Amino acid sequence: MDRGKTVGIDLRDSQPAHRQPAREADLRDLDLGDEIARIGLPDLIVPTKSPKRVIVDLAVLNRMYLSSLQGQIMREVRLIDRDLHFDRDRATRVGGLLDEYSKAIVNWELMEKYSASSKGEFERDPYMITSSFKLQRDMIEVAGLIEELPSTRRDRPSYASLDEKKPQLPIGSRPAARARRDLEAFVKRFSFALFGALSLLAPMVLMVLTGGTLATLLTVCIAVLLFAFVVSLWGEEESPATILAIVASYTAVLVVFVGTSGSAVS
Repeated sequence: MDRGKTVGIDLRDSQPAHRQPAREADLRDLDLGDEIARIGLPDLIVPTKSPKRVIVDLAVLNRMYLSSLQGQIMREVRLIDRDLHFDRDRATRVGGLLDEYSKAIVNWELMEKYSASSKGEFERDPYMITSSFKLQRDMIEVAGLIEELPSTRRDRPSYASLDEKKPQLPIGSRPAARARRDLEAFVKRFSFALFGALSLLAPMVLMVLTGGTLATLLTVCIAVLLFAFVVSLWGEEESPATILAIVASYTAVLVVFVGTSGSAVS
């Protein structure tokens, strides 16, 4: 049997006729380091005017790293295509690159998660190094990524930090940020509790005051629709089955109230 053929396919025919041998210069160009830096730099170091600050986005740095890994992987693919050879050393190199690439993808997903939870507040994103905090501002300044800060006390607030008087370590729970998160959590819990109470009290009181079958049915229908809408809006992290169970329980409470109070009988 001809070793150049398998299952009726001639492997020699599968090679494109126009393919040219790879040159070392071409392979080096696959790294594209200068172009990666040129494209990524505007988003990597971002100065803002209001408030005046400098932000270094580590998520962009990770994307630049991914691009570099893609270039290195393409170089190995091109060598495989040129040599038609995949020995143990090459397999080890490719495996290492793919492992690095997979870790970078996992890191990217984590960075996206933190970016979403920060809701556009760069100071809450641990993958943003920002001059809004004194220690990070000093790091940026020492790295030469920010113009020299004025020495006079009057001019220094041009890049003033949020913790100028009491500097804090980055990433950890800064007192002001922790207090704000606690307040936000309390407001959210109270809002849910208030909504739960009003969603039951309002239709019940309305049915007792108005009476009549038609008024009761309309009140129940409208109350259930509004409740379902709000729960769907607020319960982004809940599964559809959980939301269904919550709405069904709420509906059952109203139906039981109608049946036991006799407000439907008029």
